[in-house]
Amino acid sequence: MEIKMVAVADIIPYENNPRRNADAVQPVAESIKRYGFKVPMILDAENVIVAGHTRYEAAQVLGLTEVPVIYANDLTEEQIREFRLVDNKTAEFAEWDFSKLEEELEGLDFGGFDFGFGTDDDEIGVVDIEENHAGNLQKNFIVPPFSVLDTRQGYWQDRKREWLELTGDLSETRDGEFGRLRGGGVIREINEGTSNFDPVLAEVMYKWFNVQGGKILDPFGGEQTKGVVAGECGYTYHACEFRAEQVALNKEKTAKYDGVHYYQGDSNNIDQIIGERGFDMLFTSPPYYDLEVYSKEDMSALGTYEEFMSQYRNIFTKCYDMLADDAFAVVKVAEIRDKKTGAYRCFVADNIKMFCDIGFTFYNDIVLVNAVGTGAIRANTNMRTRKVVKLHQNVLVFYKGNLENIAGRYPMLNFEESDYEQ
Repeated sequence: MEIKMVAVADIIPYENNPRRNADAVQPVAESIKRYGFKVPMILDAENVIVAGHTRYEAAQVLGLTEVPVIYANDLTEEQIREFRLVDNKTAEFAEWDFSKLEEELEGLDFGGFDFGFGTDDDEIGVVDIEENHAGNLQKNFIVPPFSVLDTRQGYWQDRKREWLELTGDLSETRDGEFGRLRGGGVIREINEGTSNFDPVLAEVMYKWFNVQGGKILDPFGGEQTKGVVAGECGYTYHACEFRAEQVALNKEKTAKYDGVHYYQGDSNNIDQIIGERGFDMLFTSPPYYDLEVYSKEDMSALGTYEEFMSQYRNIFTKCYDMLADDAFAVVKVAEIRDKKTGAYRCFVADNIKMFCDIGFTFYNDIVLVNAVGTGAIRANTNMRTRKVVKLHQNVLVFYKGNLENIAGRYPMLNFEESDYEQ
């Protein structure tokens, strides 16, 4: 096979080229500029392009006068027509092995030029993610590991329905104040009177930020969701919960899981209530001060925000001491407004500062996007005072220990079908 240098001016584009390559010309030109013209074009006997239209246009962009070519003299006219199509089509069959790609990309910056690795939705399998079952992010990580988790997506809702068959009725109550949202009428009816934990979020956070079979500490147990998910996934789970009636209900719902434990008591004394130490993960959804009323005596009923944050710090300081080194703490929170002024209290920022003051390192900020729900009803009223309806929560991820140990302690995730499906 002989490679010849041919003048760019003598090359003839194929007039019926079916490929649209405008978006590829600049990246190919940049590649040629950096690394040279390493892949020859293929021409027929009349200098018409058989393969290499993008390289031809890139050569023109770069002002090249000659390019390397190979002549397809051994092919018939019909074979040349076939080859034009086959050469382009076969490139579409390849997929990325993202674990190997990540290793190859480590330490490379391409001099500031973006070749699109890991940024093009079509490349990384986000587009049509529910239909792509071969090595895409959803299969490997349950949901795509991005800083925005969208609970409205079909794959999330399908998985949530499967989990709800296991968690059971999350709205059972034996106390009129039990988990009630501030509000009433239509809003309370739509929200079923309670704020329930999303089981898919629990599953994802456990599997992303815990070691296999690890121990989970939860200072605000709430209803049974987190315990059921932990039990089904093979984790040990210890939760403190203030309300005795909720603890009794949770124990009933999780009785079949030997590793799931609920303790009744005030989490200000969590280090005395739970004797276990060396937890591999802290995972919880604390009260958002006065946003929801859980009982007349717990933290949600405290008089001032400052009193609330004082107890809040005390609880998480003790949790920090109960965690093992090199362990993650994952806390789902949301911004809350001062009911008198309407201004945000900066609860999310206060959480970040407090956890860092305690000794944690702030590692990930994940936005959890929720369904509109009552948002459409509240929007008109809210906008009278220019308050937009909030449809997200923050999942804050902190780390206790040396960040350099993460890769060694937490192996690469790749869930098999047996792990992936309920």
